[in-house]
Amino acid sequence: MDNQRVLRGDREVPRHIYDDISGTHWTVREVDTTAVPGARASRCLIFDSGSVARRLWHYPRDWGALPPGVLLTLIR
Repeated sequence: MDNQRVLRGDREVPRHIYDDISGTHWTVREVDTTAVPGARASRCLIFDSGSVARRLWHYPRDWGALPPGVLLTLIR
């Protein structure tokens, strides 16, 4: 399953991707971290599989347009 990121005002709808290698379903979303103590940047991507969550601080601005396989390489 792969849905492109959709912008709704200031809020972004998560993108759902499936990792063919591990069989894991990931939800990827970009979040505002300006109110998060110790944040490394003002925004980050969060990859959430339900049992694992990974935060990515430096990522391409057009991450929503990346193919699923390329997007998943960012967290490996």
